[in-house]
Amino acid sequence: MHIGISFYYILKMTANDMLKKKLTLIHIIVLCIFFSITLYNKVIAATINVKTLGAKGDGITDDTQAIKNAFSKAAVNGGTVYFPSGKYLTNIIDIRPSKAVTINITGVAGKTTLIKKVDDPVNVALFFCEVPNVSLSFTNLTLDGLKTRKFRKWKQVKAGVVDLDEAINGIYTYNINQLAVNNCVINNFHGQGIACYSGNKLIASKNQINNVSGSAITGHRVKSVYVSNCSIKNTGYIDETYILDGLKKNKKSSYPQTTFGDGIEGECDSMVAKNNYIVNPGRCGIVHDLARDLGYKNSVAIVSGNTIIVNSKNVNNNNPPSGMWFEQSYTVNVNKNVINLLNSESPVVSGLRFYAVTGSINCSDNIINADKYQNISNEAIGIFEPVLKAASITNNKMNGKFKNGITISYGNAESSILNLKIANNTIGALQHAIAFSIDAKKAFPQKVEISHNDIGLEISKTFLFSRYGAQPKDMPQSAVFHIRSNKIRGVINNQLPKTVAGIKFVN
Repeated sequence: MHIGISFYYILKMTANDMLKKKLTLIHIIVLCIFFSITLYNKVIAATINVKTLGAKGDGITDDTQAIKNAFSKAAVNGGTVYFPSGKYLTNIIDIRPSKAVTINITGVAGKTTLIKKVDDPVNVALFFCEVPNVSLSFTNLTLDGLKTRKFRKWKQVKAGVVDLDEAINGIYTYNINQLAVNNCVINNFHGQGIACYSGNKLIASKNQINNVSGSAITGHRVKSVYVSNCSIKNTGYIDETYILDGLKKNKKSSYPQTTFGDGIEGECDSMVAKNNYIVNPGRCGIVHDLARDLGYKNSVAIVSGNTIIVNSKNVNNNNPPSGMWFEQSYTVNVNKNVINLLNSESPVVSGLRFYAVTGSINCSDNIINADKYQNISNEAIGIFEPVLKAASITNNKMNGKFKNGITISYGNAESSILNLKIANNTIGALQHAIAFSIDAKKAFPQKVEISHNDIGLEISKTFLFSRYGAQPKDMPQSAVFHIRSNKIRGVINNQLPKTVAGIKFVN
């Protein structure tokens, strides 16, 4: 646009001058060439090629200084730092513009690799930025932490439980405006793959993240987190040989539990996770947590089309592992996901777990399978300590080594559910299809519909209604449960459960 306008006025001015000063055609051509060169140089100046500043990209030379020089140039007015094909050895790249600018960091997909030097005296990350209001984007890069070339260090936080020591992240930002990472490969970091703290927006799309000791993607105290079409494998990962408090250990003789290591972790106001493929998350595949503690009263989590597979003894976590975990969220929509449990060292407690959700839950069209699981999970879907206006669990398929298909449990003073719908699910479990475990002082969910479910257990195991705690003098308000048209082992059954104190059963 600016180029077009510039040439328009050049030609207009030249035409007027020709009339007044009888300028020749040569004058016009010279003027046009002059302005073309000026504009061309301005455009070129916005893209900085690290090789023109001395980077070799041969996988042998230390390219740290050349890369720092490139970012120093980009720090002035922003622009693009370009890495041509090659392997660039470097220490930490600390991006420090003096003002709010946008910097794009890009390479050639599959052909540009940046390698964190093993002997870098500063751990922290390969790329780091903590300048307020800066926006960064990373595209078409491979980042390698080279953790396999030296033993990873851990520290013991309590007996049998370890946490990261001297962590090295792939990309780590704090207090910036926006971090976007697209079409990148991030491998072998003794920390997190992508970590955005106290920012406005985190966007991650079409990335591959493998073998990281922490979480693959983390957005903490971030307004918006959007993650789509990423492939994530082996998080919360401990090598066979590792360093624990300065001593070399072997996992065969000392098998510690980690504390974190999620696939996607959003501690944010708004989180969207779509169409991601996550294998062997060290704790949970996808997490939305801490929103209320961080001041996000109306937070939203939308999670759809994701696949999570747990099939490794490396999944050994002190915090209860789960396929997905939602805690302190306000509105949660979880749809069309697949969770497949096969093997883990510490049992996965739930396929989907909702804890202290305070607005509404829509959980539909998910497949949660533990048919070949080597452990036993508590439930396929669990709702704990809710403060819900409405919860809908519909059209899900759950089967395998779950104690319960669906568990509803609460006892805190503020916990309650006004409306609960459990319909059109296929439920297979070991003990009960649907289990309610409620403190004796609390009312059951007020209005409940349980209908058109296909339950693969005998009728005596269809429902569990249990109370715990001291019985109050006055019973809580009676709840109404509509139970109808459920199929029990292939046969439609409208039989109502036996009398339960605090519940009125109707068809």
